[in-house]
Amino acid sequence: MDQSQVSAGGTLTYTITITNTGQVGFAAPANPAHISDNLTDVLDDARFDSATADRGRTTFTSPTLVWTGDLPIGATATITYTVTVDNPITDGDAMLDNSVTNTTPGLSDPPVETSTPVSAVDITKSADVERAVEGDVVTYQVVVTNTGNAAVQDIDFTDDLSDVLDDATWADVATSTGTATFTTPFLSWTGDLAIGKSTTITYRVVVNVPDRETSPWTTS
Repeated sequence: MDQSQVSAGGTLTYTITITNTGQVGFAAPANPAHISDNLTDVLDDARFDSATADRGRTTFTSPTLVWTGDLPIGATATITYTVTVDNPITDGDAMLDNSVTNTTPGLSDPPVETSTPVSAVDITKSADVERAVEGDVVTYQVVVTNTGNAAVQDIDFTDDLSDVLDDATWADVATSTGTATFTTPFLSWTGDLAIGKSTTITYRVVVNVPDRETSPWTTS
């Protein structure tokens, strides 16, 4: 794997290296080397993209990637394949568990296993009212949740309030964790979240006197 963890929507590259360390060579068609990679617990959170090998050939029939080929004494074969992680994570467990087995006849090596956690963040926003009039205080809440299987550092988002502040005046902001800053017209937040944890950013605006006869004001 090229990463210890992967983000939702990201690409993960796996590399399998097979080396003939014995005293018997393997040659197709009668006696090729053969491995099988079960991706069942990868594809619940991702989709298979493609595979290449520097010798032999690969075939993929979901959920299994198979490699077969010649492997003389002392020779090495390298198989590389990629998967793209779902975004959002919906049906899986946000963990890419992978197991490669040497299925060459006559050999019984133990499986080689890897586990890669998926980092995923969900952001929702709501207002405390659907409609407001001149002088009303409207309170917005943004909830950031770590929905993945890895702690996430330096999460950040920016909320463009251009279409709010043409009819309202900025009041204040508070956050349960991390740091929130406001520089017209952008609200920004940054922080860290452990697995399963959330933070809530709450900010308020005050509705201005309308420039035109449009009442009431909507918060959407």
